[in-house]
Amino acid sequence: LDAIDAALAKASEAGVAEDALQKAKVKREKVEEVLEARSSAVMNLEMVGAEEGDDIEAYDVALEAATKARVADDHSAVQLCQKARAAAVERNATKKAALEACTSASTIEELEKALSKATELALVEDEVRDAADRLAQLQADKAKRDEAEEALQTASASDSLAQVDEALARAEEVGVDMSGAAATACKAKKDALEAQAKARAAATASLIEARGGDALDILERALDAALASGVDPDSDEVLDAKAKR
Repeated sequence: LDAIDAALAKASEAGVAEDALQKAKVKREKVEEVLEARSSAVMNLEMVGAEEGDDIEAYDVALEAATKARVADDHSAVQLCQKARAAAVERNATKKAALEACTSASTIEELEKALSKATELALVEDEVRDAADRLAQLQADKAKRDEAEEALQTASASDSLAQVDEALARAEEVGVDMSGAAATACKAKKDALEAQAKARAAATASLIEARGGDALDILERALDAALASGVDPDSDEVLDAKAKR
């Protein structure tokens, strides 16, 4: 512009025709518009590039305006904006992958890993909140299963059939693997206790029958069998049998 202004001044001094000077002034105005547009495009490139946002469209608009304004591709502002755009594309891809991981995760381990990455990226989208809710539910369910498995182990060492039945029912209710070691051991304990109860019932019945007869040897055998099967020594059946003996 300085060169154009100097040329116009000299032309005016030299008495160049007014129409020629007017054309030169119009040309100057066009050049000024181009330079202003280019300057504005460069400023916009620098602003968008420095902000380092994640809106890819903002970069594209700025770069397109720079192209129209004929800003050189190797201009520092263009390169700054292009570099920032590439970084934004990478960040967006990383965030998208993290959100997809939050959506697809189905186990505690997967959800913990996905949420850890989401926290690292400071993501607060619905996918993250949903994943956190699912993780909390899975952890609560696991705590119930762990508690039920402990109850199975305790019941396996108990002689209470009621305690065993309660532990097995609770384990099945909360989703414990009933083919696992704890459940298998508890079911075996249940079978053993039921067999013992059945044997005691049969021995008690035999004792009652023998007590009603006159054969003392049969009564003795029935009494021994009853005590061996675990019939309570202080039960009425045993005490009556001993009295008759």
